[in-house]
Amino acid sequence: MNDRERFYRVTHFMDADRAPNTEVGFYAGTLARWQEEGLPRNILPVWEDNGIPIAHRPEGPNMELDLLHPAEFGLNEYFGFDRYMRYRVPVNAGGPCPSFHKVLEEDGKWKLFLDDWGIRRRALKNSFSMDEYLEHPVKNRADWEEYKKRLDPGSPERFPEHWHELAALYRQRDYPLSIFRMVGFLHFPRYMMGFENLMLAYYDQPELIMDMLDYWCEFNITLAGKVLKDVKPDWVTIGEDMAYKGSSMVSPEMFRKFMLPFYKRLTGFLRKNGVDVIYVDSDGYVHELIPLWIEGGVNGTWPLEVAAGNDLLKLRKEYPDFILSGGIDKIAIAKGKAAIEKELYSKLPYLLPQGGYIPSIDHVPPEDISLDNWTCYAQLKKKLIEEFPPRRR
Repeated sequence: MNDRERFYRVTHFMDADRAPNTEVGFYAGTLARWQEEGLPRNILPVWEDNGIPIAHRPEGPNMELDLLHPAEFGLNEYFGFDRYMRYRVPVNAGGPCPSFHKVLEEDGKWKLFLDDWGIRRRALKNSFSMDEYLEHPVKNRADWEEYKKRLDPGSPERFPEHWHELAALYRQRDYPLSIFRMVGFLHFPRYMMGFENLMLAYYDQPELIMDMLDYWCEFNITLAGKVLKDVKPDWVTIGEDMAYKGSSMVSPEMFRKFMLPFYKRLTGFLRKNGVDVIYVDSDGYVHELIPLWIEGGVNGTWPLEVAAGNDLLKLRKEYPDFILSGGIDKIAIAKGKAAIEKELYSKLPYLLPQGGYIPSIDHVPPEDISLDNWTCYAQLKKKLIEEFPPRRR
């Protein structure tokens, strides 16, 4: 059974030889620690969102073609993981064309810049941390009308130069492929306005918010339609981050008014075109959001952070047909062998045989996880995945 077949069967709650064994990625700081603890330095530490180490990409006009050869990833191979599951079509759906990105000021510690979306941000240069968001590009209708001029889904630069050659090779793939990551219907206006201003705008400028969401929904449908003419991806992620620790950022009423119509329109289009594995990627506590997502046509979520209060076993009992990914407590992995065994044995033997579950830690490994503990986790996870294959219900 190849990686693509396995992904399909597990996400459709069918029997399979085993569940996919994958992790989302690695912080550079964590890898630097592991190298000090014995990780071979020829294992490449730099990853991009699509899972390709930068150093593996050839220079020149055919560099996109390296996206088609995911067979040898140093870190995945070293730790015994499958090829990178979160493998995306290399289409620019992440914001304006041309990008707003521009460095405004920098010194040895800080960088002040406009990001791709036009958000003014300040970031630490040599440490992983949340940036400080200082100013957002849309404050009123006039700003939005001007901003839309850069949000054309037909911009030629959204597709790689060798798209048709890439598409022909993608059609022969044996690994699961995602359509581009879609920015969701809370995330997008939050990029435009900032969280506090958005919350006020829901009351003060609801017509503006609805226009923004309508335009953004059609943007994603149009761009996805161009991809789907040439390639049939296996799944899609809608990025939201719409929950805190212990609760959602939005009420059910707000979700149903401002987001649900666009979820239904987008997921309906995707299903009509053969993409029926639809995740929402949200940090925080998602128990109260899952029924809303299901209503909107979503059938999976990730990363299910344990520290935020998410309970994998409870979720599986409440939503037996909903795809779960993640949910292994990264804090437990940092504590050593006994805690790792307790964490994995308390979840995987129950969840894996039921299908619809892809185990990974609940984000990426932070710097407090040692190489020994990560290796222990990777080996035990692999053992349990092989020991408890999914079985058709």
